[in-house]
Amino acid sequence: MTGVPACDVHISSRWVDILLQSRAPFRALWMHDMPHPNMPPNLPAHLVVFLTNYHRASWGVAAEEPHSEVIGDGVDLTLFSGMEERSSTDLVWISNPDRGLYLACKIFREQILPRWPDLRFVIYGRSAIYGWPGGVERPHLPPPEWLEDGHIVLREPLPKLALARELMRAWAMFYPTFWPETFCMAALEAQAAGTPVITSVIGALAETVKGGICTNDFVNAVSQLRNVSRWRKLSAAGKEWAQEFSWAAIAAQWEVQINNRIQEVVQ
Repeated sequence: MTGVPACDVHISSRWVDILLQSRAPFRALWMHDMPHPNMPPNLPAHLVVFLTNYHRASWGVAAEEPHSEVIGDGVDLTLFSGMEERSSTDLVWISNPDRGLYLACKIFREQILPRWPDLRFVIYGRSAIYGWPGGVERPHLPPPEWLEDGHIVLREPLPKLALARELMRAWAMFYPTFWPETFCMAALEAQAAGTPVITSVIGALAETVKGGICTNDFVNAVSQLRNVSRWRKLSAAGKEWAQEFSWAAIAAQWEVQINNRIQEVVQ
């Protein structure tokens, strides 16, 4: 049992190989990713937790199948306490560049900016936050000439608290993506900040974005948010939705599910 200390409950995040070494009486597997071919067919866990219904279905696990549960990701709501002066012009990107940043910049330049020349697209999501070298993100970044007029702004990544404050200043999160999100923490954090999300209809985003617009018509989405009452309604809806994903609320769901499954295992 190399590297796996003795415990009564073992929760493994993503790593099935570690769980295979465990001899804990109760084992839980916290899934985050899409299915991959190296995953063993019979997961060695008494409880398998997925992030969304879409995520669970992508693994071919039915809702009524025993020993599986959907519990969303959590967000630190304390980061979003207080107020910031809200911009009326800044859309932000805070996700990994390889999830469609070049496409988002192209849509912004060709479809959004000609109609609303006062808007800016500010990019904070960079590969460096994953510890990846700069060359990894280069194919996904806007070309230098797209930055010259100042409407697309490339920033260095920020610490979590500083990024939270920038989210609270932004007008919207702009996230046209082709990535099959299993949850999307970036969208949850934007909603916690009261910042409406404009994003694609793909993956779990229709489940996890309640304070925003899931669409493939991004011009229409921006047009809707230019209506102040619509913006305020979606901002409030996002904040209310994010309250359900405080870490305290998520931990409570975990505790209930573990206790329920332990009783089943004992019996």
